[in-house]
Amino acid sequence: MKKQSKSIYLDVKQPIEKRVKDLLRKMTLEEKIKQLCAIESHNILENGKFSFEKSKTAIGKGVGEISAI
Repeated sequence: MKKQSKSIYLDVKQPIEKRVKDLLRKMTLEEKIKQLCAIESHNILENGKFSFEKSKTAIGKGVGEISAI
């Protein structure tokens, strides 16, 4: 049985440039675009606490930043 190796981007012993290149190669265009998006924290909170249901709608398939405004 072949030993399963972890992705280069997860290997902290690898140089940053190599890890970033590996991660970007594996990301879809949609995932890359989502990294440019931000949402405000109130969009994922309910009564001051994190809401999984609200986050599914607000975040969808990804977000680059959650701002504290």
